[in-house]
Amino acid sequence: MLDWIFIPRKFLREEHKVFDELCAPSLSFVNDTLLVVGSTQGKEFPIWMSENPVKDEWKEIVHKSEAGAWDPYIFWDKD
Repeated sequence: MLDWIFIPRKFLREEHKVFDELCAPSLSFVNDTLLVVGSTQGKEFPIWMSENPVKDEWKEIVHKSEAGAWDPYIFWDKD
């Protein structure tokens, strides 16, 4: 991490009614795709994906996830 470049990104919308951006997000790779979900004490939270996060190319794959979690972790098993 000696030569990393910070690429800012806003993942939350006004509808989320929170005062800070993603808190303790879960970042996971599935094949060549990066998945991002933030900590939440409620439900209806988005899950984002990117195959090219360096270019800030993101799309929402789940608009309102029913699995709210604090300090989440996305687990993916090839089997």
